[in-house]
Amino acid sequence: MKPPSEKKSEEPMLPAPSYPSLESFIETATESEVEALYQPILEALNGLKGPQVDKAKKIDAAIVKSSELLGILLGVRARLEEESTKSHVRR
Repeated sequence: MKPPSEKKSEEPMLPAPSYPSLESFIETATESEVEALYQPILEALNGLKGPQVDKAKKIDAAIVKSSELLGILLGVRARLEEESTKSHVRR
């Protein structure tokens, strides 16, 4: 029987997931662009009826959460950019 350390080395290394479209959007987006991104989806969800309403509620909750996370990312990006410009001014 092989030691546990050898078993791990036999597993193929999976590439790290990459989402270039999302990354480029986050690098350049504003808060209003994030809202505009989700607006058509939210409108379509509000139009659903019947048994699809439960699914729509779950999707709506996921969109709200992802919108919050994008907002946090935008805030961090703005803060990093601000700190970067402050450090360049000090020099």
